[in-house]
Order: sequence, then C-alpha cells, then structure tokens
Amino acid sequence: MACPPENDNPCGATVAGVNADDSCTITTPGTLLEATDSGVPSGSCLGNPDDDIWYEFTALDEFEIIQLTNISAGAFNINHAVYEGACDALVELYCSDATASITPSLTVGNTYYIRVFSEGSNPENYTFDLCIRPGTGNVSVDQTTYTIEELVVDVLIDSPCAQITNIEFSTGTDFGDVNGIGYFSADANSFPFDEGILLTSGDASLASGPNFNAMSDGGFGWPGDAELDAAVGITSNNASIIEFDFVPLSDEISFDFLMASEEYNGSTGGTFECTFSDAFAFLLTDENGVTTNLAVLPGTTTPILVTNIHPENPGCPAINEEYFGGYTPQDLPPISFDGRTTVFTAFSNVNIGETYHIKLVIADASDTALDSGVFLKAGSFDIGEVELGEDITIEAGTAACIGEQIVLSTQAPSVDHVWFKDGFAIPGETTNSLVVTEAGTYTTQIIFSPSCIISDEIVVEFLPLPNIATTPPDLVGCSIGNQTAVFELTDNDLPILADVDDVSNYTVTYHLTQADADNGDNPLTSPYTSISDPQTVYALVVDNTTGCSDTTSFQLVLGIEPETTFTTDFEYEVCPNATVPIIIEATPVNYNTSEVSINWYLDGVLISGENGLTLPVLLAGDYEIEVIFNDTGCSSITTQTVIELETCVIPQGISPNGDGMNDTFDLSSYNVSKLEIFNRLGTSVYSKRNYTDEWHGQSNDGDELPVGTYFYTMEYEDGKQRSAWVYIQRLQ
Repeated sequence: MACPPENDNPCGATVAGVNADDSCTITTPGTLLEATDSGVPSGSCLGNPDDDIWYEFTALDEFEIIQLTNISAGAFNINHAVYEGACDALVELYCSDATASITPSLTVGNTYYIRVFSEGSNPENYTFDLCIRPGTGNVSVDQTTYTIEELVVDVLIDSPCAQITNIEFSTGTDFGDVNGIGYFSADANSFPFDEGILLTSGDASLASGPNFNAMSDGGFGWPGDAELDAAVGITSNNASIIEFDFVPLSDEISFDFLMASEEYNGSTGGTFECTFSDAFAFLLTDENGVTTNLAVLPGTTTPILVTNIHPENPGCPAINEEYFGGYTPQDLPPISFDGRTTVFTAFSNVNIGETYHIKLVIADASDTALDSGVFLKAGSFDIGEVELGEDITIEAGTAACIGEQIVLSTQAPSVDHVWFKDGFAIPGETTNSLVVTEAGTYTTQIIFSPSCIISDEIVVEFLPLPNIATTPPDLVGCSIGNQTAVFELTDNDLPILADVDDVSNYTVTYHLTQADADNGDNPLTSPYTSISDPQTVYALVVDNTTGCSDTTSFQLVLGIEPETTFTTDFEYEVCPNATVPIIIEATPVNYNTSEVSINWYLDGVLISGENGLTLPVLLAGDYEIEVIFNDTGCSSITTQTVIELETCVIPQGISPNGDGMNDTFDLSSYNVSKLEIFNRLGTSVYSKRNYTDEWHGQSNDGDELPVGTYFYTMEYEDGKQRSAWVYIQRLQ
C-alpha cells in the first residue's frame, strides 16, 4: 500500500479489527487507522511520524509475531511499535527497528495497536505487507530435568533393549564455564525435531527461540577436543562431549541430527560463513579400534561445517546449498542460532552383539566466539529395531500377483527369529527371512531376553490372477498334408476370456511350451501351421491393469475331410445344345447330408441354388462338388467331367447302296459295347460287341437282309441301354 503523509488521529476511528491466522496470511490495509503528528502518543519511539500508518488487531494468542514483508525498493529504516490502552491514552509496549518482532505477553481477546513509520527520509510513497501471526513455535532448552545419563538412555535412545554403558560427558561447567548440553523441545510443526539433545560450544540455554541472543559464550579456559581436531583438521575450544558404549541389536545404526550456528550471518550481508566454521563429529569406534566420523555430507567423507554448507552471499558463492536449512529471522522463532542445516542421518553398518563406542562432540574452531550447536532427534538413535517395511497392499500398488513370492526380511541375520502368520507361529522358520506366498498379517519377533523382545508386523496382500477358462476348447483344423493344418489361434481368445468383465483389458498370447508361456517368450503368430496331431498350445493371459498373468492350454486337432464319389466310373456326356439334362449323382462315403453343406461349381464358378448330391447338367465342363463339415469346417472337392458329344443323332435308317451316304448304321459317337438287331418277328439277325459302324444291312452270316423295319437294342457308355427302330432302304 502507499503510505499517505500527514495522517489523522486514530481516536474515534471506526475499524473492523483483523488478524492474520496461523498460516501468516498477509493483512491488507483494511485495518488502517489514521493519525496526525499530534496524535502520536508521547513517549513513542523515536522517528519522523509524518508517514505513520496505524493498525489495530485483537490478540488471538499470548504472544504474537509482528512482521513487515515485501517492503518496496528504496524504502529503509521502517520501524514499528505496539500499543495498548484506550484510543486517546495509548501506552507503548515496545518499539522495534527490525522488520519483525515478537510481542511481550498479551491478553487474549484484547485490542492492540501497531504503528508503522519510517525513521528517516523515505520515498513519498512506498509499500509493504504487515503479517500478524501467533508467536509460538520456539524451541525451548531445559538443563535441569534430565541427567546426562537420562538424556542418552531415555531421550536419545529410548529403547528397553538398549545395552548402554560407560556414559561420560564434558562441557564448560567442568571448567568453571557455561553448560553447553541440554534437553530441547519444540512446539508442534515449528522445528524439524519435537525434542532431543542439544550440544553447543557455548551456553545451550541461550539457544531457545526467538532469535534474540547473540550467542558467543565460553572462555579459553574451556578446552577443545584433540580427537575432534584430528578428525576435521581444526584447533578447537569450548568442546561439549557425550560418549558411551553400546551393543547394537541389528546390523546397522542411525540417528537424525542438524547443525545450527551463529556463524550463519549471510542474511544480514555478513560473510562469516565463508571463512569461519565451528566443527562437530560423531566418532564411532569398533572393537578393533577403527574410528569413523559419521557427521559427514551424504555419500562422502567431507565433514559437515558452516563453510561447507551455505547459500551464496557477498563473500563467497553457494556450496552444498541443498543442505542449507535456512536463516532464522532476527527476533523470531524457532531458535536463537542465526542459521541451520537441513536434517541429516548419521549411519553405519555394525556387527550385531559387538561393543561399540561413540563420541558426540562439538566445539568452537580457533576462537571462542559465535557459538554453534548440534540438535540430536529424540529416539532416533536406533540400535536395534525390526523393520519389515510398509504394508504390501493392493491399494498401495505394492502387492504381488498370486503365485509370486514375497521375501520378508529383517536386518539381523545372525540371531534367531520367530515368525507368525495371522497370530499363529510358523513351524521351522527361525532365520531373518521368510518366503511368503499367501496373503495375511505376518509378525516376526527377536527375543534377546525376557525384557527385550523386538518385533514388527506387516500386512501382505496379493493381486488376483486373470479369471480365465482352465479348459478352453480344442481347435480343430483341416489337414493340409503331413499331419498338419492351419489354425486361427485367436479364435480361442473369447472362449479363454469368457468369464472376465472387459476383454479389452487383457492380452492373450500363444506359445509352444509352458516355459515360454510363463515367461511371455516366443509368441506364436496367427494363423499358425501345426507341427503334429494333436499338438498342445499354451496361452498366456495378462491383465493389462495389474500386470498379473495366468496360463492355460488346449489341443490343436486335425479334423477328417468329407469323402465323396460319383455313381459311375464312365464320363458323363451331353449332346450339343441339349434341352433335356443328364443327371450327375454323387455318393457320400463318410458323412450324412445333415452333417454337411454342399456347393456345386462349373469350371470354378458357383452354381447358385444347388446344394444336393445330384445335379442336372445341360453343358459340358468340369463339375465340382464341395462338401463342408458343419462342425469343423473341413471340406473336400471332388470333380466330375462332362464331355460334349460331336453328335447325338442315331440314324433311323440306312441305304446301303455304296454312294457314301447313310451306307452304315453309324453309332461311333456312343461308345457302344454291344449292338443287337431283330426282325419284325423278334428274331435276332445281327449282333456285335464294341460296335462302331459295321452293320450295313447284313445278317450275322453276311447275307443281305431284305428291305424293311428292324428293331435294335444297344448298350453304351458302360451300362446305358437304348432301343429303337431302324429301316433298311435299298435304292435302285
């Protein structure tokens, strides 16, 4: 907002009174109270009141934080003061030249006033936002409630199974100086840790928030620590130390911590964090005397120092800025240190049952000024917990498919375990791992002693397999020779997926072996040519949503083909331009007509409407009967050829006079197997087998028969017979 000059007196102003909530919502000038120079209460803090702006608020908490943010460029020395009392008799509670302050104790529900003004010359118009929020969130330090032993056993470790011995400590009080060790606690969600142990290189009690104190305590009579010096390469003073022996109950230990320091002053334009750094170390020593510093940057052996972790500032570029936790604004929670790191986890692999020594130490480097501290999270020093991990559930997306194995394991391979499923002990399972193939609630226990039983529980669920047909139908194919046939494998997709809700959510592939189906290897293409009769094919069905799969199998079976013959072995004949059809008749060998469908073709063209075993024929050509089994689709085609005769005329008479015309009874077009001729009295006068055109009116003895009408019978085309009259005319 633009600050108007020469404002009016607030007395008598009508305002609504607005506060910010816990999330620090920026207030707007809706609570603006106007005031003139003459309206500034006497005794108010020094400053030029010509650009005063007044706000009122109702206290929602005992302590409130007053903060000016987003101050426009060019504005400086913006002060604020807080008042209470009647509008015409305000009493100043305090005045601050900082951009933030925390109030003294207020009465919840009372109305208070804030005066914002500039101490010197400022632009005629400048803007800012005013934030009023609860003044909670401070870290508190207590140095009387717990002994050092209790801080280690009950606060830092807090485990009934802890085997802790030889607890020792050292701090400034051992040298006539301040106490650098304490217990800390914090308001919920105000600090990364709710409680824990604080070790500092000065007076730990001054680390409590808000950031009022310039912590720089401890004299040169309070020494440093030689092991720390050797570990990080400094000359130290004012060392605070806690050390103890412990026996781990799992194969790794860890604990959470962060470092804070007064060396962090980059927020005010300082450069101490570029060149000055106090130091700390967590020195873990095994039974072989090998010592490792656990207070290092993740994945490195680099010690955690102020000079190793900070953002860019006027004196140096940023370094490992991702590990910097932030500056603490002046006069604000949560701690009195000016800056801190993010949370780190000290970690080391260990051997279960061996005795380890750990030394937690922090000290000033080179001088005794500007103290630092390390906050250790309560209960985070983990020396032996059973952790089976998060529940394995369908909802969480971690469940395996039915039939797969899930291995549960702890971090303690060298001690005996007891495993339970749904509350019942699993016989014979005593190692640190368990193979699970069934859904249930699984529990493991490690019993170190009657008073030390550590355990964990985990819920395990499995995803269902696709609901597929266990016995899909066999596919029947028609032989193409050599006991093989062509099959459309995908014809079995729908039968296999008959019981699923949405077939589009599944993928079906076909394989030669069970192993290929299990692994999804070498899928067969469709259509597929079989290699034996019968042949087993394996189907893999994958649920595209869950990834779960199941297999089934079926047979490829060769079906028989229909066999068809024709009633005669001779060729059918038709006359040229025939009007009376001949009948072709087919005979079934291995089927009934109710089992098949029949089609007829002439020279490859379908003859419409003909679907029986007989066919009337007027034209010569290749006639094909196609017979198809209705249940298998297997078919066969049998061909019968019909030839066209040169002529279909049988002479009605002969005139054997040697003129070359009708001299003989010419039957050469009929493939006559036998001809017999009778006179009018029925007496056979001539006969001959395999006749063509030999009769010219003679008897069997060769005598010339008289003119007249004769009756003949002939057999032709291997079984056909015909009888009629023929006349002998002898012309002169």
